[in-house]
Amino acid sequence: MALSIEAAAGDEHAATDWNVFAALHPGEGAADRPFIRLRSGEEISYRRMQERTAAFAGALKASGIGKGDIVAILLEKSPEGLMLYLALARLGAVFLPVHSGLTESEIA
Repeated sequence: MALSIEAAAGDEHAATDWNVFAALHPGEGAADRPFIRLRSGEEISYRRMQERTAAFAGALKASGIGKGDIVAILLEKSPEGLMLYLALARLGAVFLPVHSGLTESEIA
């Protein structure tokens, strides 16, 4: 599936209102289609992605995170990290990844 941003001519808000989460649709009747395949062979379906990101988004929202907030995250690359990114996109918040190879003094 390819994602695209198409701003309508003359609509200055079209590109700024675009949300990566809103663009992720498996298509009619395809919720059980694989969203990602892990190296282990396990697959996470679009339905499961929706469930996981909804749970993460609910927890983030309960913590006071919302649209426009910038959230710095330090974690290894993982399916959970992707779900966290999508949960933040779902809320309209900004995901700011912090490189996991930084030393403690570089982080502080």
